[in-house]
Amino acid sequence: MDSPTSPMRIDRGIIRKPTGVLEQASAAMMRSREGTEASRLLEEDRKTLKKLVETAGDGSILRGWRKEMDPQGLLEISFQEFIQACARLNFFGDTMELVGLDGDPNHFGLKILAPDEWQVIMQFRYWFKERFESPVAFFSAASKGETVVTKEDFQQHCHEAAPDVWSEEELDLVFECCDYGNEGQIILEDLVFIETDENARTQILYKVKLGKMMEWRKKAAEEYWFWVKEREAAKKEGAGFPQAHRKAPRPWLERYFEDMPTVKCLSKVMRVREACKRARRARLTFLDHTRKTYGHDVRAWRRALAPQNTFCMTQRMLRSYIAKHGLQLAISDIWRGFDYDKDGVVTFEDYNGRQALSLARFQRWAHNNFGSCAILWEQPEAAAISRQMTGIWFPDKSMQLSTFKAFLKALYWPDFADVNTRRDVLSSLDLHGFGTISKSDLVWLDSWHPREWVIAEPDPAEWARLKAQLVKTYGHLLKAWRLLLDVDDSNHLSWAEFRDACKRIKFDGNVGACWRALDTDMSGTITMNEYDKESFEILCSFKEWAELNFGSISHCFRQLDEDHSGSV
Repeated sequence: MDSPTSPMRIDRGIIRKPTGVLEQASAAMMRSREGTEASRLLEEDRKTLKKLVETAGDGSILRGWRKEMDPQGLLEISFQEFIQACARLNFFGDTMELVGLDGDPNHFGLKILAPDEWQVIMQFRYWFKERFESPVAFFSAASKGETVVTKEDFQQHCHEAAPDVWSEEELDLVFECCDYGNEGQIILEDLVFIETDENARTQILYKVKLGKMMEWRKKAAEEYWFWVKEREAAKKEGAGFPQAHRKAPRPWLERYFEDMPTVKCLSKVMRVREACKRARRARLTFLDHTRKTYGHDVRAWRRALAPQNTFCMTQRMLRSYIAKHGLQLAISDIWRGFDYDKDGVVTFEDYNGRQALSLARFQRWAHNNFGSCAILWEQPEAAAISRQMTGIWFPDKSMQLSTFKAFLKALYWPDFADVNTRRDVLSSLDLHGFGTISKSDLVWLDSWHPREWVIAEPDPAEWARLKAQLVKTYGHLLKAWRLLLDVDDSNHLSWAEFRDACKRIKFDGNVGACWRALDTDMSGTITMNEYDKESFEILCSFKEWAELNFGSISHCFRQLDEDHSGSV
């Protein structure tokens, strides 16, 4: 007799436990599977299982397959995984016979459960392999820089690659197989199963997981770093920072956090980043002051920053200017904002690269066609147009900007139609901002000897020649970078380093054209990413691996250097 506390007794009545699942299991076990009846019952079991999987996938058989049975997207699962999935789905058919339908008793595949959908997925995978380089390339193009790909973007990119190959229904099936969470969008990890090469698929998944791990470590280190900054700021303001804050490290763990390689690396990166931000803000503030004071960047350069036509500015000259105008700016920050190549001087090209390029093009045109910029003043067109527009012409006096502009048009200056270049040249030559130009302004421009890269045009063919010579000499571009180009290990190249390196290997091509082909953003420096993207990705991959497994590059080296010899 049941005790008063038995779960089977409620008050004085007896309630039986639900037996729906047990009855289904019992009925399935009692069915006869002999003769022709076995084939019919096996097909019923397959349809029943397909219906259960489809229900689990919110009406999609492929989404249910990925969600309940095959999250890795291998399109087949082991017998043990199949049994576990059937238990979750409350399926009580003949699992032994279902698994062996394709002759392999150890695996159960989508080909057995839904052969038509399996055929679509397999055809898409092979087409995808031929059409696109990899899932990463497809995802980068379809996502348009975002972290997810929507269903519309997925279908649009497939149709653009092959307009008449796939129908909307077939692409819907493929997307459902990717989006097994039914979120309406997919990430790179959802798309990896389309890759047919197992090794390539494993590498992509490893990179995705590595990226997630690195992101988690970075966020954890950033959280601690910002907490330290907030505490330091609170101390400076005289306010006490609560040590009992839930996010605050415990006192006995604080030293451990500060010694973590990830935190140390992040601290170094954040210090460099903050220094760059200060330099950028200081540079913009300084230029804003010079424009308000002199009306134009080049006018400020000519009258105050480099008035002796030296076309370069030293720290002493910059310090004198800041003291004269009482600017409350750190000289080190301003200098860092201008001296990109860290060669100790700020040249005219460093100061304003765009206007320097416009003036260099004008100077080259004048030298090639007339011998110098100053000789322009002696051309008969100058006197004729001046008399025509103003009624007078005095060679030793100045000329109005409108007259000089008409004069350049009469000489068929090739960049005259370019509004920005024309404005840069005319404004730069107007020393005092009075709307006039004199011969001395042209003499000033003649005294400038721009760097070779400023007057060169980008030439990818020349860079290809130089690259081939570097590979021939050093075997690899990365080795050439370390041994020839970036000898000071600053991770960027200045023009002087690049020019001297080309001289050492006796490159007889156009060095300036090679530089312009690499320095596409006109920053005055070349990074590893601009120099050779493949080598850049190799170094980034090794750095991520070392930081993930050892904490930092230095820790990795110490582990590999077993004999403490300082070399591996």
